[in-house]
Amino acid sequence: MTWLSEVNQLHIKAINSFEKGVTHDKEAVLNATRYPWTNGLEEGNVNRLKNKKGEMYGRAGFELLRRKAVLSLTG
Repeated sequence: MTWLSEVNQLHIKAINSFEKGVTHDKEAVLNATRYPWTNGLEEGNVNRLKNKKGEMYGRAGFELLRRKAVLSLTG
């Protein structure tokens, strides 16, 4: 990844921050480009549950949240 070292020499804050993140997660970035698999379905379910939790914040307990998440027909 020679382009990472070239990008680092530009001294542009936003680009250097991106380069630092890519370098930190180098293995994950390589795997994302190497393999056809994705965890999008799982991430969608996590997002759906977090949205339900946010809708109900301070309104009810865990039991109602569980029922809304399990019985939700709209996702």
